[in-house]
Amino acid sequence: MIQNNIKQNEAYTGIILCGGKSQRMGSEKGLVQLNNKALIMYSISLFNNLCSEIIISSNSNHYNKIGFQIIPDIYPDCGPIGGLYSGLKSATNNYCMVAPCDAPFLTIQLYSLLLEYCDDTLAIIPSFNGNLQPVCGIYATKSIHIIEKLIHRKIFKMQTLIHELNAVIVPVDSLHYPNNIFENINTPEQLLLYNQ
Repeated sequence: MIQNNIKQNEAYTGIILCGGKSQRMGSEKGLVQLNNKALIMYSISLFNNLCSEIIISSNSNHYNKIGFQIIPDIYPDCGPIGGLYSGLKSATNNYCMVAPCDAPFLTIQLYSLLLEYCDDTLAIIPSFNGNLQPVCGIYATKSIHIIEKLIHRKIFKMQTLIHELNAVIVPVDSLHYPNNIFENINTPEQLLLYNQ
């Protein structure tokens, strides 16, 4: 593990969201192979370079052999907000970096940029060409109370959560980052496109 050089006095938890049903892929999405590497391993490799702890948020037993803590949803059927809540609840650090298991093009550079805004805020979220990317951000563990209130009110939209947390929005543009940085691999066709 290579500790991030921006805030050396702070340790971070990486939360990998694996809660999707993988219907379009046809099999467990995080385990499909992209260039001879399971999709989830891209997120694990990323967070190994940034975090002292990695949590996999999943209700599936498919990830048991990977070697990291698997956290099922405390509140099922809520979408990403449920996985985020459960991961934050289990984290041992004050801040958590979050990524989906099917986004292999995320970079250390991106999360290092977000960390520059990590100053007693509840959430730091990238916006790519004007589109918010709430499952690729950094969240404070103390935000769990607000998240839990939304879940109890059956408000599951991540956009609403970002508003409630008064998140810091960090613009990211295609001049400095690849166009596919936030792309999710959802279908066999996408997998075929990027398999070399």
